[in-house]
Amino acid sequence: MKNKLLRLIEIIQEGYPDELVAEFKTKKVPPLVQRIELIGLARDFHQNRADELWLSNGKQRSTNEKRAVAQADLARFVFGCLTGDAKEYTESATAAMITLGRQGEIDIVKTLTR
Repeated sequence: MKNKLLRLIEIIQEGYPDELVAEFKTKKVPPLVQRIELIGLARDFHQNRADELWLSNGKQRSTNEKRAVAQADLARFVFGCLTGDAKEYTESATAAMITLGRQGEIDIVKTLTR
């Protein structure tokens, strides 16, 4: 399960300026509260980026904006996994994987939802 969660974190890391993957891969795993906070920061970053892209594109959807929204949705799903509410975010995480062109990895979402 840890490897599947790390794979999603790697996807969320794309375009995120802070080191997220390294924090989750360390031998000494950070406390749950810290991991939740890190994912929350990544989620906020991607959502803010999506909002900025949407506004800069004249309130039109762009490929980059859709990708940023998808990464924010994946971060929400990981947040749900860490807090025990993964089922609540399953549908949006599955759609996010499709948006990101990672249909072959949708099974990660399904596995983590169980």
